[in-house]
Amino acid sequence: MCERSFWMSSGATNKAPALDPETCKLAARIAKEILANKKDLLIGVRELVPLLRVLGWSDDEDFDNIFSVEAEIDDLPLGHERAIWPRRMWAEIDLEIVNTKKLYRKPLLAEFRRLLQRLAEGT
Repeated sequence: MCERSFWMSSGATNKAPALDPETCKLAARIAKEILANKKDLLIGVRELVPLLRVLGWSDDEDFDNIFSVEAEIDDLPLGHERAIWPRRMWAEIDLEIVNTKKLYRKPLLAEFRRLLQRLAEGT
C-alpha cells in the first residue's frame, strides 16, 4: 500500500517516491469510518483535506468535491467547535449542515471509495 509507480516514456515502470505510510493509514481509516457511518461526513472531510495535501493530491480531480465541500464548511462549527457558538445560532447552523450533507453525500462517498482504491493501489 502507498507505493507509487509511474510509466516512463521508454515503456519501463519506475517507482515514484512512496507515499507516507502513516498518512496513508490515517486517510484510509477516516474514509472507512465515514463509509461505515462511524464518523460524521463533514468532520471527516475536514480531517481528510490536510492529509490529501500531504499526499500531494490537492489538485487531483478525483477529490474535487472533498476540497470544495471543505471550503464551503470552513466557517461551520463542527464537533467540539459548536460548544463555543451561541445556542441561538444552532438551528441555523444545523440547517446548513443538513443541507450540505444532503447535497454532497453521494459524490463525497464516491470520492472516499476512490480514495481507498487509490491508497490500495498506491497511485
